[in-house]
Formats: sequence, structure tokens, C-alpha cells
Amino acid sequence: MSTQTPDSFEWTELDRRAVDTARLLAADAVQKVGNGHPGTAMSLAPAAYTIFQKVMRHDPADPEWAGRDRFVLSPGHTSLTLYTQLYLAGYELELEDLRAFRTHGSKTPGHPEYGHTAGVETTTGPLGQGAANAVGMAMAARYERGLFDPEAAEGTSPFDHTIWAIVSDGDLQEGVSAEASSLAGHQRLGNLVFLYDDNHISIEGDTATAFSEDVLKRYEAYGWHVQRIEPLENGDVDVHALYAALTAARAETARPSIIAMRTIIAWPAPNARNTEASHGSALGDDEVAATKRLLGFDPEKSFEVPGDVLAHTRTALDRGAEAHAAWDKRLDSWRGERPERARLFDRVLAGQLPEGWEDHLPVFEEGKAVATRAASGKVLQALGPVVPELWGGSADLAGSNNTTIDKTSSFLPRGNPLPEADPYGRTVHFGIREFSMAAEMNGIALHGNTRVYGGTFLVFSDYMRNAVRMSALMQLPVTYVWTHDSVGLGEDGPTHQPVEHLASLRAIPGLNVVRPADANETAIAWAEILRRHGTRPAPHGLALTRQGVPTYAPNADAAKGGYVLEESSKDTPDVVLIATGSEVHLAVAARETLEAEGIGTRVVSMPSVEWFEEQSPAYRDSVLPPSVKARVAVEAGIGLTWHRFVGDAGRIVSLEHFGASADAGTLFAEFGFTPENVAAAARPPSMRPRAWRTHVVDPIARKKMITVSEATAAAGALKRLSDEGVSIWLDDLSRERITSGNLAGVVATRHVVGVTTNPSIFQAAIGSGEGYQEQLADLAVRGVTVDEAVRMMTTADVRAAADVLNPVYTSTGGRDGRVSIEVDPRLAHETAATIAEAKQLAWLVDRPNVMIKIPATKAGLPAITEVIGLGISVNVTLIFSLERYREVMDAYLAGLEKAAARGIDLSTIHSVASFFVSRVDAEIDKRLTVLGTDEALALRGRAALANARLAYQAYEERFGSADDTTRGGDRWTALAGARANKQRPLWASTGVKDPAYKDTLYVDELVAPGTVNTMPEATLNATADHGVITGDTVTGGYAQAHADLAAVEALGISYEEVVTRLEDEGVAKFAVAWQDLLDAVTKSLDTRELDAEGPDTEGADAE
Repeated sequence: MSTQTPDSFEWTELDRRAVDTARLLAADAVQKVGNGHPGTAMSLAPAAYTIFQKVMRHDPADPEWAGRDRFVLSPGHTSLTLYTQLYLAGYELELEDLRAFRTHGSKTPGHPEYGHTAGVETTTGPLGQGAANAVGMAMAARYERGLFDPEAAEGTSPFDHTIWAIVSDGDLQEGVSAEASSLAGHQRLGNLVFLYDDNHISIEGDTATAFSEDVLKRYEAYGWHVQRIEPLENGDVDVHALYAALTAARAETARPSIIAMRTIIAWPAPNARNTEASHGSALGDDEVAATKRLLGFDPEKSFEVPGDVLAHTRTALDRGAEAHAAWDKRLDSWRGERPERARLFDRVLAGQLPEGWEDHLPVFEEGKAVATRAASGKVLQALGPVVPELWGGSADLAGSNNTTIDKTSSFLPRGNPLPEADPYGRTVHFGIREFSMAAEMNGIALHGNTRVYGGTFLVFSDYMRNAVRMSALMQLPVTYVWTHDSVGLGEDGPTHQPVEHLASLRAIPGLNVVRPADANETAIAWAEILRRHGTRPAPHGLALTRQGVPTYAPNADAAKGGYVLEESSKDTPDVVLIATGSEVHLAVAARETLEAEGIGTRVVSMPSVEWFEEQSPAYRDSVLPPSVKARVAVEAGIGLTWHRFVGDAGRIVSLEHFGASADAGTLFAEFGFTPENVAAAARPPSMRPRAWRTHVVDPIARKKMITVSEATAAAGALKRLSDEGVSIWLDDLSRERITSGNLAGVVATRHVVGVTTNPSIFQAAIGSGEGYQEQLADLAVRGVTVDEAVRMMTTADVRAAADVLNPVYTSTGGRDGRVSIEVDPRLAHETAATIAEAKQLAWLVDRPNVMIKIPATKAGLPAITEVIGLGISVNVTLIFSLERYREVMDAYLAGLEKAAARGIDLSTIHSVASFFVSRVDAEIDKRLTVLGTDEALALRGRAALANARLAYQAYEERFGSADDTTRGGDRWTALAGARANKQRPLWASTGVKDPAYKDTLYVDELVAPGTVNTMPEATLNATADHGVITGDTVTGGYAQAHADLAAVEALGISYEEVVTRLEDEGVAKFAVAWQDLLDAVTKSLDTRELDAEGPDTEGADAE
């Protein structure tokens, strides 16, 4: 754009004032919004101005001009460096846009955003990546030249242009810039120039804190052309020296160039210059005014742009038009000389593919086992000769990734000794530099006019992640080829086996993850990715197998992301199996088993969740009929993706832990990825008719088989819950659960460390009769009373359960491993009788890890004190009221004091206070629904959590924090000195009553250290399957909890009336359940007594 030479370089007074204008625009913009990064924009203004006004070839009237130089501002935080130059040069930015800096909807966001602001070539902000983007752009420029004009002499082609980048201290500290710079030096990218802003300032102060290397010597070792320019005596940029260095760098075409430029941040602000504060904070009104006075501007004016300055800088439009016209003339000449390449250029520029390209896609033989990585390699080799703009490579894993598109042509500079070296080669060797490879691919895509891909192992996508995120943020059509996509890679073991990666990558908005089932799906996937390049640009990640998988007939619907691969024999399937990648053939095999059993089974292959979700609702429903609730998703990774597809009634066969070193077949079998296990997962009780009873998997076998349930719980939500300090107890017990090994199984695999029982649980267990027949017959013969019979059966179950949990009891020092049994609920209002019953139960069970449950009624409180005082551990139950809970804690403390007075070792006494949760919501929600106002309805589902959270606040007030960083009351402190144990809060009634609520609501939202959550089995299963444990969800919610209960009270719903009613109902319900149990046992005993006496013979012939 400029024809000046170093000797003829002109720098006028208008240029100086334009630079000062840019500096003050940056200061004013940050001052107006109150935040931002003014300092670097001020000190870089002369450099950016020199590039945009004196050196760079660009046309502000056509920011997308193919012949332009590219400019990258790698330190995106100094976005005003770029915005001020775009405004001054005449891009689509006006002064009002600078006034709107960092505000919603403005063209001047905090960091430059590609596609949002004209003239911004890439989104920058994460330091170092802009440098790598620039390297990618330089690579693309060279490849583009090779596509369209390889024979032209250096500097004569319309496709010759320069990539300019400003990089900072922070950029050059980031490893990604080192990776990219090393590759740039190796590739001898003579079209790349870095201007290094060496200002010695970072957020923490002088860069001497962390950065002392000689940067230029490092770059010299990389093979770069290096220059350094010194500042003027006053500290400002020497623009004459800068211009000479920039022109020298542009003239150096055999290697990339870096120019180190010492600057003083925030120059010339009199007080803020050379301070870390000016890096990321507004200068302040006084400092801005002082700077304006220093530069000869009116301190009372903001965003002042003198008319003659703007007219001077806007001549960039004229120079740009001239440069553009001259380039058009050269391009027209080239078109005449190279008509075939001109047609290629026009097609590529339009984002179109060559006619008939799809005919070259390979079709793979059905039934043959082919690794999808191998199929991908065949697709690339088939399309290579047809789609010349397609190029790419691997991070030193080409042989494993199958990413070599042409073995005879490597993208390497002239002078490289390898025989396949070609400066315009098809196959890129990115080296072991995954992060920079991804960022360079972004730069290649941003440059335009080629289609790029890059490969590595899926597990190493972690190295690339932030660059992949930037791909998605900019919606760049890059293709990541990630192979070895599961534990199926085998012997390399867990360091190389991706587990969380698929779900993690799918969590990036705008990234399309494609995991084809077989070779033909792989070809269809590649074709769809290529089609989308020009019509729906977005990054894609292909997840491909190492191991061979069966090949099915090609189905074009794979391009829709999900389709019916195998149909059910029934018009409406009984179950739908959803699978991806190497697990699809498992689903197909499982279907055969299920269909043979009369279970209509559809198999859906879903290579891309994102593509599938783009389809119309009608199509999605045709694949996954809403009426079919029985669904199983199968994927050899964590199951996070699949909950929304399988719903509450579905199952997920997933891998919720790291892998191991073994062959793929062993690992798939060990971790449950077998047709048998998929079929087992497709037979949940909710959809199992009588005919399927023979297919029930016994609990021990299931523990070994189904990864979605017992075998994976140890690494899932239940483990996270346990790790947060929550003891998981099972709120259920039956003889069958004990004798079948189920209780031992959940203890071993689900982090269950305790059991609670209540009259309703025993009524359901014993009332069914299963497992109790033999004991009932013995009791009937002995003629025991029904009360004795019930106590003998229930204590036998509790004793056996206590034995199962004894190892937990021992390993936790008595804290867990507990089994609770309740006193006769009919005694709830009788203190003396409750005490006697508690002593009797403790004697009958005769296990140190038993807990006696006593209700928190008024009569129960002194009983709690006395029983604790006897050294018996107590589970206080039926607590609804915060006031009653405080009384329970006081009763416990009084009991400890009694025990201490009796000389009992306090460390042997444990207690929990069972605070009931869901019943509170059930009662208050009912009243809120009757009110029916928006305010009332908005409070539904909040009272129970609020009540529980305030209970935990009361616990902390009485006992201190769970980690003892804050003290409890004096009374507790004295007892703690005697080795007493805190009475832990226990969340009871944690199964939701309202089906509209998430079934893990009272688990996910009541995570706090030092608590117990006793769950019914359904809630335990739900938590294992899709619980979301994100840390403490209680202690930060006290203020909101107070507000929620106050809001309920303000609507006329009496808290005291509700909790009193719930206590009365709770006692009554348990009494009814107990009576029902007695009645059922009475009937059983009577029946067995008759059987023992023999048949009625009255009136029969004795002979």
C-alpha cells in the first residue's frame, strides 16, 4: 500500500497528532466504560499507526479483499490498539463505536471478535494463540500460492502478501507461541512478521517476576530473522527505526521475522506510564486530563478527533483503492495466463466443491471389519486428487491417525533435505505440538481459500482445547481428526484412553463432534463436513476407532446425525438402543438377542448429536419416538451426553472411570461393553413384562456387568457426593436384600455406608412375606405374640445388616457403618416406655453399630437425653421444625453430659438428627398451588431446601463447622474436649414427591460436609445415573433460605402450623404402618398355626 522506502519515509505533524489522537481515544474509551486496558493501546499507537498507514497493504472499503495483507493483534486485551486504527483508516467503525467500547451490542467488544467487527482478522484474548493464528495464516498464504500461482517469481504473484502480527510479553510466555514459532522457523515462513511489544509489564508488575530470557536469541535459534529497535530518548517509539525494521522484515522472504520494540506502557501519561496499574485499569480523570495537556489537547474534551487529522488518516481509503485496483489488474493478467487455475480460484473463493466430487468417495464392503481411522485415511486419499484445496496432517501421528493425504508431497520449505519436501505440499507435519496445531489450523481457516484438517489421538484433544474452543467461537470450518477414541485403543492404557473427552468436547457450543459407527458412516461424515464448509461453517471433530468395527450398508441419513440403523419387528418398538462409534455393533448384536425374546428393538446410530439436534422435531421424533420411554444409550465414555436422550426411564451403558492396560476385547468385556450387557440394560423393571422374568440379572452378576449402575457408581456422582463429606445411607432394608448379596453389593459399589429403616419399610418387606416364611413358621409353632414375632424378625434383619456394614463401622471409627431401627411408633408420646423400648432394642440387636431411632416429639426429647446418657447411639427421627431441631441438639448435649457423669467414654456414642425434607415441600406446595398466584407458584419446591439449609446453619451454630475451622457453643466445646462426637444432620425423606421435580433434587441441592443423606433405592439409582454434584450447595444459601421461608409466611402460610401438622402426621403414618405390619404378621401366624395342626377332619369317616 505504501511505496515509501526507509530513506524516503515521511512522518508529518499530522501523523504525530494522529498517533496522539489514537492514544487519547484509547484512554477516553476505557475511562468512559470504567474498565479495560488503556496502557498498551497508548504505547502501541505509533506502531499500529505505522503498520496501518505506512506499511500494510489493505483496503478499508473491502475488508475481505483476497489480496490484502493480514494483521493479527495477538494481545487481544489491547483491542483499542486495533479499534482506533480501524476507525482512523475508514473501516466500518465510527466514533460512537469507540464511545460504546465494552458495552453490550457494540462493535467494539472487550477483545476483538472475528466476524463481529470489520477489519478484525481473528478473535484474540487467550494469549499466545494470536501468534499461532498468524503462523497458520502464513502457512495458508504459501499453500494458496502453490494452488494458484506456484511458478511466479518471488513477490510477483497476486497471491503474495504478508502476515503482520503484534505480539506481547504475555504472548511469548505462553507455550503455544513457542510451539508455533518453532514450526514457523522450521517452515521458513518469510511472509510472516512479528512485532514484539517488549514493555516489561504484566499484571503482577515488572516481567522480571517471571520472564528473563533473551527472546531474540530464542527466536534466532528457531531460525527467525531478528531485529531490535530502541526507543527515543523520551521513551516513545522511534517510528523511523520502526519503519526501517518493518520494511527490512518484509524484504526478508527466506525466514520469518521478529522485531523487538522496547516500549513504555501508557506512554506519555505523566504518572501512570510504566506501571502495572495502567495495564488493566482506567487511568482516572485527572491522569487522562494531564495526558491531554501534555499532548496539547483540551483536557475538558473527550473523544476529540481533529478534522484535519481524520481527513489525513482517511486517505488510507484512497491508498487502499489504488492498491486494490493494481492488484485487480495483476489478477486479470494472471487469469488470462492461467485460465484453469482462475476457474479453480473462483470455485474455491465461492466455497464450492468440484462437480462430481462425491463420485470419488469410497464405498466399503459390508461385513468387513475396518477401523474408522483407516476408512478416514482412504477417504482423504480418494478426495485428494479431486479437491486440491484440502490439505492437512498430524501432530507427529500421521501413521496412526491415517492423515497422510499424499505420501509424495510434504508441506516443507525449499532446502529441506527430505525427498518429498515441497513448499506447496499437501501433507503437513505439525510436529508434537497439538495446541499450536489447532491454533494454526484456525489461522489457516481464517486466511481462507483452503480446507484444513489436523489429527492426533482423542485423548490429546485436552492439549488443544482452548484453540478448539476458539474454533467454535469463531465458527471456523476446521476439521479435527481425533483417533484412538476409547478404551478400545487397548494396551497403551489409561494415559491414552479417552473417557471424559467426547462429553467434554460436546459441551463446547458450536463444535460438532462426529463419531461414525463404521467405514461407510465415516465416508458420509467426511462428505457432510466438506459440504458444510461453505454453507454451515463450523469446526468438526471426527472421533475414530483404532480397532476394526463391522461395516454396514451406507445410509445417507447418517448426515442427519442420527438415524434408524436396524428397525424393530414391531410397529412401535419396545425399546430403542442408541449408540455411537464402536459401540453400534454391540447394540446391533443386542437387538438380535432382544428380538429373539419378543422384545421389539430399534437401533439408532447417532454419529453426531449436534447434527441430529439441527433436524426438524418431526424427524427427531421419527427416530426417537416420544412414546417409547424405554431407551438405552451405549458409548464407551462417560454418560453425560445421553441423559437428555434416554430420559428418566432410560439406561446408559457408559464408562465412568479410567481404563486399564489390556487388549481392546478384554477391556470391553471387563467394562461391560458387550451385547449381553447392552441387552441386560435394555430390560429395566419398568418395562419388563412377565415373560421377561427369566432374564432378570441377579444383583451379584449385575454388579459385574452393567457399567451404568453398580460397577460405575464408584467413579460417578455418588463418589463425588462421598468426597464432599456426605455419608450415603440406604433408606431401605429387607431380608431378600441381605441374603441375595444386594446390600453387600451397594456397599461395595455405591458408597453406601449406612442403612435406615422405619415401620413403613418393614411393613413393605415383611408384609410381602418373601424371605420370612421359614421364620414365621417357627414363630407360629412356638406360639409367640405378634409383637414378639415382629421384633424378632426386624432385629434379625438389622443384626444381619449390621454385620454386613461392620467393616465400614470399623474403618470409620464408628462414624458410619450404622443400621437404624425404630422404637415402636405407638410409644411416640410416652417417655418412659420409649426409653425402655430403646434399651430392649439395643440388647436384642446386640451390635455396636446399631442406632436406635427415637421420634423428636416432646415426649421423645427427654428419652433421647436418657438413652444417649446410657451410652446408646441414637438416630433422632421425624424432625420438621427448626425450633424442634434446636431442642433435639440440646437433648443430645444433655445426654452426653449425663454419659460423662456416668463415666462412659463419649467417643463411643454417635447420633444423627433426621431432618425430613420432601414432606415439607409436599405440604407447602399444596397450599401454594391453592393460592395460585404467580408469586405463590414461584415458591414451589423451595421451602424444603430452605428449611434444611437453615437446619444446617443451626447445626453450625451449635457444633461449629464440619471442619472445625469455626467453633460451636461453649457447651459443645467442653464436650468436644472429652472426645464427644457431633450429632450429624441427616437428610431424610429425600425421594421427591412431585414428579415435576428432578428426582435428585434433595441430593444435588443438599450437599454439605458432615451430613448424612439417607436415600430410597430409586433416589440412589437416580443419583448414580445423573446426579449433579458440584460441591457444597448448602452453606452459601442461608440468606436465600431465610428469604424463601419469609416469602411463604408472607403469603399467609404458617410455618409453625405446617411443621406441627407434619410431625403429627408422621407419627400417625408410622403407627398405621406398624399396625398394618402387626396385622399382616398376625394373619401369617394364624395361617401357619392352622397348617401345623393339620386339616380339619370333623365329620369325616375315621376309617
